[in-house]
Amino acid sequence: MDEETKRKLFQRAQTVDSIRQEFEQTLAERVERYLQVKPHEIIPNAPFAAPSAQCSLLFRDGHFYACIALVQAVAEAILRYVCDIDFGKHDKVFEKNVEKLHTRKFIDNKLQEALLKIWDKRDDYHHLNSNVKSDRDSLEKLARRKLVFWLSSKVKYSNLALAMMAVSSQSILNIGKSGVIKQRYFLGLSHKHKPQNGYLAPSGNP
Repeated sequence: MDEETKRKLFQRAQTVDSIRQEFEQTLAERVERYLQVKPHEIIPNAPFAAPSAQCSLLFRDGHFYACIALVQAVAEAILRYVCDIDFGKHDKVFEKNVEKLHTRKFIDNKLQEALLKIWDKRDDYHHLNSNVKSDRDSLEKLARRKLVFWLSSKVKYSNLALAMMAVSSQSILNIGKSGVIKQRYFLGLSHKHKPQNGYLAPSGNP
């Protein structure tokens, strides 16, 4: 075995040991954070499933800047996606998309408030402006708050909720008197699926 091979093997062993120690030292904290925002199972082929799942994993592993930024990015992507499907286009301004869905009664007041709180200070964290929180405790609290708003959004009765249900992998959603709507309706959503009293009513057979 030549010296270069020995060096690489030694470096690999050191790296394995370092990562193992870090994992063992932070395991209890990661478990605690995971239980605080325990994510739902993810449907692999659902829209935005992968980045949505990573929101919870980033929080669990203590990557709070990344968690905040990704929660906001996924919320923006889904909102634009829903507006494109339901209205044919989306606005470049997040708040205008929220207002459009709220005005047309696709989302209620509580969901509107949750989305705006998720978006709050988006530019600051996206651009890492000098006024963003930097101490770890404050970052953790902010990341948890935005993630909880995001996860709680899945129970709202609206077209947007169907998108979020697809992302958070709940395959069946009870929609008031409309009965049970399966997640696959959302994946094939078209103008045949018209909102009724703010709720999505499927047409035809699944």
